[in-house]
Amino acid sequence: MRQSIFAACCLVSNTVFADTINVPADYPTIQGAILAALEGDEIVVSPGIYSEAIFFNGNVITLRSEQGPEVTTIDATGTGLSAIRAVSGELLATTLEGFTITGGVFGGIQCTQSALTIKDCIISGNTGNSGGGIFVGGSLSAAKIIACQIIDNEANQDGGGVYSISSDIEIIDSFISTNTAGANGGGVRFVSVSSANITNSLIVNNQAASYGGIQISGGALNITNCTIAGNTAQFQGGFNLLGTGNATNIIVWGNGLMPFSSSDNINLSHSNIEFGWPGCDFCILADPMFVDPENGDYRLGKGSPCIDLGLNAALPKGMLFDLDGLPRFIDDPNTADCPQPGADCGTAPIVDLGAYEFQGLICPWDLDGSGSVGTRDLLMLFAQWGTDGPADFNGSGAIDTADLLILFANWGPCP
Repeated sequence: MRQSIFAACCLVSNTVFADTINVPADYPTIQGAILAALEGDEIVVSPGIYSEAIFFNGNVITLRSEQGPEVTTIDATGTGLSAIRAVSGELLATTLEGFTITGGVFGGIQCTQSALTIKDCIISGNTGNSGGGIFVGGSLSAAKIIACQIIDNEANQDGGGVYSISSDIEIIDSFISTNTAGANGGGVRFVSVSSANITNSLIVNNQAASYGGIQISGGALNITNCTIAGNTAQFQGGFNLLGTGNATNIIVWGNGLMPFSSSDNINLSHSNIEFGWPGCDFCILADPMFVDPENGDYRLGKGSPCIDLGLNAALPKGMLFDLDGLPRFIDDPNTADCPQPGADCGTAPIVDLGAYEFQGLICPWDLDGSGSVGTRDLLMLFAQWGTDGPADFNGSGAIDTADLLILFANWGPCP
């Protein structure tokens, strides 16, 4: 009985003493708030630029901004340190959320023999030897990177955006772009990782001496519904996988003359690989028809061969949205489901390849895809008269006068 009372008191005590600390209202600096925080506390930071380099203090706490990374910056310029350090045995429940992280050396974020969850952050303008944006390494180290932008960071050696060695690492719903590395992995470089998972992410326009986009050497990997495009290197532009695991529902395109290579232990399937790759099951080699890659839009355009082509079972359980936060498993009625000979993609609707799901036509009356409803669309409607083609706007099963009136009602530029 006394033991039960003691346990209940401890539970109440933990609940009572978990606190919220406000910066700068309670402490003028973020580091001051961290040093004052106890296990389970939350630190909430008001908008502003905080010129400091901070380190977590071993406790499981949440450090978050009040209004997001666009208005809240941790700038370590001039400190000679990483902007964020987790080096005191932190656990993965320790969370950093909603900051722009810049000005760091030895990486914008350094996680050594510790673990950290990083959410909704912009990691930009940092440098390091390996891991310009984020460095994760050492025994028991781990990082979970969710909905982050990792851009314009530089590593002298490996991993301009993210570098991880002998650790567990997960990247979800993130944008990794315009990072550079003097050696390997302009965007991402993993070495001997225990496990690595990359999902729903866009790795584009990174640069390195070798393997401009992603280079993974050793360890277990799962990469799903990612787009790797526009990366450049002197040796190989896009993507190199040496280890074990799976690469599924990916697009590797526009990464130079040697865009992809992997070991025989990687199961590659249901993907679009420029120039192809031996042993890729149910894969295609076709222009993905990105909307506007020259201006950074890697969404799938109308008629893309990557629509309704993926393996539904490859997506992690509960992964119901794409990189834009829009629904997955959207059927395009103008695209055949899972057309690869012998392939089984799952039960319709079928997921698309890459980081983005084609959401259907915003302007379905624009039959020719010109961006405007006009005479050519009218002629296409008449050519389909009486059928159940794309001009059956009201879904009646036959194109008729009602569809003609709908087209006229939407005449002119698409919204």
